[in-house]
Amino acid sequence: MSRPLIKPNEYWDEQTALQEKENVFFTSWIFAAKLSDLAKHNDFVTLEFFSHSIVVQNFDGDLRAFVNVCTHRFSRLHAACKGNRALICPYHSWSFNKDGMPQGIPQKPHFGDLDATTLESLRLEAWDLEICGQFVFVKHKNAACGTLKEYLASFYEVLLDISKGMAEEVDYFSMDLECNWKIAVENTLESYHVAPIHPKTFYRLGATGEKFTMDAAHSSWNPQLNERTTQGWQRARNNYPDMQYNVSGYFHIFIYPNLTVATTNGASFSIQRFSPVSPGVTHFETWALACKVGELSTSNRVIIDMMNKSVSEFNRQVFQEDKDICKEVQRGVINTNCPGLLSDIEDRVFAFQSAYRTGMDKGTR
Repeated sequence: MSRPLIKPNEYWDEQTALQEKENVFFTSWIFAAKLSDLAKHNDFVTLEFFSHSIVVQNFDGDLRAFVNVCTHRFSRLHAACKGNRALICPYHSWSFNKDGMPQGIPQKPHFGDLDATTLESLRLEAWDLEICGQFVFVKHKNAACGTLKEYLASFYEVLLDISKGMAEEVDYFSMDLECNWKIAVENTLESYHVAPIHPKTFYRLGATGEKFTMDAAHSSWNPQLNERTTQGWQRARNNYPDMQYNVSGYFHIFIYPNLTVATTNGASFSIQRFSPVSPGVTHFETWALACKVGELSTSNRVIIDMMNKSVSEFNRQVFQEDKDICKEVQRGVINTNCPGLLSDIEDRVFAFQSAYRTGMDKGTR
């Protein structure tokens, strides 16, 4: 049993949100994209938190990250969340190279003498970028959180291993949650709510136990599943030849501050990102991926496709149930000063809050 480290007002206060942008998101490695989304020249993804937009772009195989704002007249360079087009501003067609320098300026003579110093002042603001398996991360250039490997600690190898089992994307959806991003994250870090909120979905898997692993600001949970679920997987297992990643039961990983990765028996994978929009709104995204297997017969492929569709529908239902209760938590937290209480089942919530409190109290990059 422990007292929470995040105060109720920190779930809705505007000033707290401004501090979080600086002291949490500008000091951490942030999940930006799946590597497969950036496979081709000019592939790009964008990510946003507190209206701060970052673009990751493929320049002939070289991935670079920049603040997603043209340095001419400040339009967003890419408006879509992903796509394939050159890094060209839609407003006046300025284009930028992989170093963030303007390389194409329409009607350039009208700007007079654009010397090297002036051009340098118009360079896009770069963010650091590193890759771990299938996961692309970015961080603010001044963030003193070490290399990605140092930041992830033991979870660096965990993400490398789990990446080996990931195949094609089979589902993606996003929605806005009417709650603070921390409420959404904390909801995914505990199973205490599963019985009342997910009685016909996640609860039926029978995930039990407090098999938690904590390292740095990150954590994981690897419970076994009930006999019914386990026997069902044993019957289905023969349809998945030469699986590249194997884990027993349910495995849920949290990478601070806003990424989760989950798999059940390594048969499929889901990735979630919780991006703050405002103190009371969180943009939630989830990707479902198939698992890598060996050569499949036609019947095996049909069965696996059916399983993947079932998992995607299952995930969507679970996340809708979470959306509804997180909205009620947000409505409640505005009207209380009670500090709350955490049980040992909620140890991962406490670990998240500890990392959050450390970052917020430091207040430096």
